[in-house]
Amino acid sequence: MRYLTLPIIVAISLVGCGQKAQSWESELFSLENANKITLVYSSILLDGGTTTLYAIADSGQRCSVRLNQHVIETSADPARLFFNDELVEVRSEEERRILDLLKEADIHPLTPESVRQILASPAGSKVELEMFAVDASDTIIAQLRDSVVTFVESDEYASVALNDLPET
Repeated sequence: MRYLTLPIIVAISLVGCGQKAQSWESELFSLENANKITLVYSSILLDGGTTTLYAIADSGQRCSVRLNQHVIETSADPARLFFNDELVEVRSEEERRILDLLKEADIHPLTPESVRQILASPAGSKVELEMFAVDASDTIIAQLRDSVVTFVESDEYASVALNDLPET
C-alpha cells in the first residue's frame, strides 16, 4: 500500500488546498513531434484509479497521458485514454504511438519541489531535466506506466472504452 499512497500525496502537494491546478501540458505540443519521452511523475486518484503519467518530451516540452478509471459506473469516459487532455481513439495509430512512447520511456522521477518549479515556468518553455532535483525512487512511476500499458493493450480496455462498463 505504501507504493500507491506516494503518487496521491505528490498530486495533492502539487495542487495545494484551494488553489487552481496549473496545466502541465505544453501548448502546441504534437504527438508526431515526440521521438522519446521521459516520465517525471505520476498520480493515481481515489476515484477508482484514474492514472496520469507526466512526461517531458525530447523536445523539452511537457506532456501527459491519462487513463480514466474503469471500476465505478458513475465516471465519465471510463477506461478512456487521453493524451494532453485530448481523447484518444481506441485502437488507433495515435494510441499505438502513445503506448510505444510509454514502453520506451526513460524514468527520471522529480521531487515535488522540482515539479512546482516546472509548473511555475511558462507552458511553452523548454524543460532541461538535468536542472531539477531527482526523487529517490522510480518504482512507482514504472509500476503505473506498466499497468496503463498492460490495460490499454487488453481486450477488456477495448470492451469498456467502446461499450462502457458492464452492468453489475
